[in-house]
Amino acid sequence: MLHFLVILAVLLCANIHANPLNISYDGQYQLTSTVSYFFTEDKELEFQELLSIEDSLKWQKNGSNSINLGFGDGIYWLRTQVINENRLVSNWALELSYAPLDQIEIYLVKNAELIEYHFGGDTVAHNDKSIEYPHT
Repeated sequence: MLHFLVILAVLLCANIHANPLNISYDGQYQLTSTVSYFFTEDKELEFQELLSIEDSLKWQKNGSNSINLGFGDGIYWLRTQVINENRLVSNWALELSYAPLDQIEIYLVKNAELIEYHFGGDTVAHNDKSIEYPHT
């Protein structure tokens, strides 16, 4: 069973090692080359705990145009930094168009504080997902 958890850091989050994604125009962007990831078999690791030990973890840069981490019983934590340079773009969406994800959780962080949380995945009932969209 594949579990996939994501941290999406918004604006100026310290200690992000991959290049940030700068949003400068209205349109679509690829996050894949800006993502770093961490794998753990510790299914008890909670988001707040991960945030407190984030600097000590061995994050790996994805650096590719796709993310292919295979299948396994552990949890992949992903993180990236998004900087919105266009004040006219205030509404945006993160689309993950890979269907066989059992569970996905999105944590939006600004200044080390959780500001939004969303969840989905193919094991989550459509009515229980935080956003109604086919790719959540």
